[in-house]
Amino acid sequence: MTVSRHSLYQVEVGDTYRSRFAYASGYAPLPDRKGFVPPAMQERNQRFIDVNGLKPGIQISREGSEWPDLLFNVCGYISFFVSHHVVADLKAGGFEILDATEFPIESIEGP
Repeated sequence: MTVSRHSLYQVEVGDTYRSRFAYASGYAPLPDRKGFVPPAMQERNQRFIDVNGLKPGIQISREGSEWPDLLFNVCGYISFFVSHHVVADLKAGGFEILDATEFPIESIEGP
């Protein structure tokens, strides 16, 4: 497992299926928001969403009991989703945020 430490957050990258953290098992884009899928892949991605019956928002798997501020995404073009705590802390620290898109949670699976 690789661990990266920061004074405010800790990111652990490992086997998500045995992780103590919840993680995003996927997401479907919101119709009124900017998409993240490269133009050449949009049609294929939409077919995947349609075949699997995904609703707009983030699908979360609760394999573990802890909820991280950096929610690892195992599928798609977004590597992580961040909590509003991370966005607020970055702004408070004087970091410029070029783009942030709010995503609702569509479903939570697991214990």
